[in-house]
Amino acid sequence: MTRHLSILMIGVDSISRNNMIRYMPKTRHFLSKNLSALDYLGYNKVADNTFLYMVPMTTGKFVHELPLNTSLKNVSFDHEESTLNNTIIFFYSDHGIRFGQFRQTFIGQMEERLPFLFIILPQWFKVKYPEIYTNCKTNQQSYGTSPQ
Repeated sequence: MTRHLSILMIGVDSISRNNMIRYMPKTRHFLSKNLSALDYLGYNKVADNTFLYMVPMTTGKFVHELPLNTSLKNVSFDHEESTLNNTIIFFYSDHGIRFGQFRQTFIGQMEERLPFLFIILPQWFKVKYPEIYTNCKTNQQSYGTSPQ
């Protein structure tokens, strides 16, 4: 039987990795302990606003690399029901605090550049694709940006 995966992307605006650790400890604990989420420690943003950041994350290309006048009118969407067992979840932020006095400090500048990224893979996916899972685990410790 072929399994069809769904992708669920949950984005949070203006929360750095360190802010997430400070202000969302229960969420972080739940993701790590209950869902075995992969926590990407060196994840970095590639652009200064959400749209410019999201395009590389979802397409693998920068905005200037995309063809002009693209439309979604001919794209088909699969409305098949699925469960989280058939879903890869990306829980991420786009950047840290971008304004205010804190942003003017060295730590504020660092936090603004360092969003968070968690990836939750179904258990069966880890077993069926151990090489992909191993690569994902290895990349948790790497400096990285959105796919390019």
